[in-house]
Amino acid sequence: MSQGELTAVLGAGSQFEGRLVFEGIIRIDGLFKGEVFTRDTLIVGERSKVYADVDADVVIIGGYFEGSITATSRVEIQASGCVRGKVAAPVIRIEEGGTFEGTTQMLSDAT
Repeated sequence: MSQGELTAVLGAGSQFEGRLVFEGIIRIDGLFKGEVFTRDTLIVGERSKVYADVDADVVIIGGYFEGSITATSRVEIQASGCVRGKVAAPVIRIEEGGTFEGTTQMLSDAT
């Protein structure tokens, strides 16, 4: 598997509740409730609703997210994104128009 390859999609209109553990990039466009663990990238699409505890390398939020995120590299909240909860990462980026309501913790790169 090459780095940067999309390995799974939870499509629009789908619902899943549980624990996701994966390698590669996963994109959620539906409704998800649970836990996500990866050393890779999680993308939360524009029309998605995610209620979860996430531990990942990179998290990109374009839809609605509620819960906690711990990222070893970065968290990006896009203009269409909304995050409510706790975010811990060495880099947190919020595009103009994106919303964040909660607490942040800036982790060192060594964490």
